[in-house]
Amino acid sequence: MMARWLSLLVAAFLLCPTGARAQERPSPFSKIKEAVARKAFTLESTSALSLSVGAAFGQEYTRDLQFGLSYRYFFNDYLGIGVTVLGGLPFEGGLTDEIRSARPEAINNVRPETMRLAGTVDLHLVPIYGKFVLFGRFSVHYDLSLCVGFGVALVQGKGLDGQINIPTLPQRGTFTPSFGAGFRLLFSQHVGMTVDFRDYLWDEQNPITRQKSWSNHYSVTLGPTFRF
Repeated sequence: MMARWLSLLVAAFLLCPTGARAQERPSPFSKIKEAVARKAFTLESTSALSLSVGAAFGQEYTRDLQFGLSYRYFFNDYLGIGVTVLGGLPFEGGLTDEIRSARPEAINNVRPETMRLAGTVDLHLVPIYGKFVLFGRFSVHYDLSLCVGFGVALVQGKGLDGQINIPTLPQRGTFTPSFGAGFRLLFSQHVGMTVDFRDYLWDEQNPITRQKSWSNHYSVTLGPTFRF
């Protein structure tokens, strides 16, 4: 009987340090709990400056390499205003090369007009914002915004290789509404990344008939954003 009690005391003595060490060891979920417990960044009375690079698509014969700069100010967590400036460097698309290879004479019937520069004043509506945990320890804040903008664009017809006797139109300004959405990730309170999708509309002009027709010009850009 005495030997049994002695065995139990020895076992309890050996297990106590192990239990203490187990209690001292941090939980693998502690970093997640800490990241989740942090308060989400508010949008109210904050500004953001974003740089971006991207491409335009939606036109048949050309593509644009685009560079942008935008500023946004949020009155509260769901409403803000901003200014966006976007420049484009046009180049020929794959369809143009196919036409030139298959029917060189048909290239004269291709008369694309491209956007060289655009500026809009934007209204932003933020229906969703929040945060999630990345790699089990870092809290990443995000917001999704819908926007509508009104401004002007500087456009010009682009000459294509192989075209003959195609009149060149001068650059012209045109009214340009835009619609789109943006998704922003904030990795800290001041630094993040923004992805924007826009649809710029303007009345393209045919250099021969001078007729105009409204058309869509889609743009996708991304780049760093700085919040202050």
